[in-house]
Amino acid sequence: MTELPERYSQLREADDVAWTVPPSLAAAASGELRAEPRGALYGETAQAFALDAPMSVAYGMRWNSLDLPGYTVYDARLALSADMEVNDPDEWVAYLGRVLDPASSGDTEAILQVRADLIRACGGELPAGWVAEMHDWLTRTDQDGAHDRLDELAPAITEVDRWLTESGLLSPGSHVATVTGYQAGHAIYMTRLGAKAGYADHAAVTQALLAARDLVATGCASWHEHAVSLVAGAALMARTDHARTRFDAAVSGAATCLIDPDSPWRVLRFPIADITIDDLEEQSWDF
Repeated sequence: MTELPERYSQLREADDVAWTVPPSLAAAASGELRAEPRGALYGETAQAFALDAPMSVAYGMRWNSLDLPGYTVYDARLALSADMEVNDPDEWVAYLGRVLDPASSGDTEAILQVRADLIRACGGELPAGWVAEMHDWLTRTDQDGAHDRLDELAPAITEVDRWLTESGLLSPGSHVATVTGYQAGHAIYMTRLGAKAGYADHAAVTQALLAARDLVATGCASWHEHAVSLVAGAALMARTDHARTRFDAAVSGAATCLIDPDSPWRVLRFPIADITIDDLEEQSWDF
């Protein structure tokens, strides 16, 4: 691991966007980032694999390989069947399609997106009473059935914001805006499982990787933003009693990817989507 200056190091991303890595985050970079020499190291496929690099660090995988250490074909099929009810190639394709659907994160993503729009409407500041304002908005837009879900998820989102700030991934006053990064990372994991189980051939794997790459480009604009989204999603999409454990594992992996000089996040440009003014208008809400 690269030795850091006393106060902080500066990450110069491959897309020339500088970002300061604070000491608290650098201290969390305790994992090992490993690569497969014969795997994808450059190009779109490598960009896709890099989306899940933090979890590869956390679980001892090579970031640019489909291999799942310790997994047999039976293990992969058992995991898909027990956890995702996937038992054949067609079911794998259908499940992956749902993972890659921007709406698959459900209420969590919807609340984050509306909250982000509220922050923009308030000049970049999140109002102290943001939950009450969102309740008012739900009432005005005839979404009365969503009030209970907002009350259920808002405390968890606030807590994850705090964890992110304490870790150094978010600067004070900033807030997570999307879990798209987590979705994309989960899609890469599902691709690994499908390949190991024999449910996905080379063409299907390639298509899945590139679809995950395209998905994350709609919600994040840099490896740092992706890190925030992935780590937040790891906690918010987990069971409540597993949230902190998942968060800590993801932070360690993300910190390693942000400061390791051999990290794909230091070498590869982040995939950026072509977004138009019409796209922004369609995805905005009025408060």
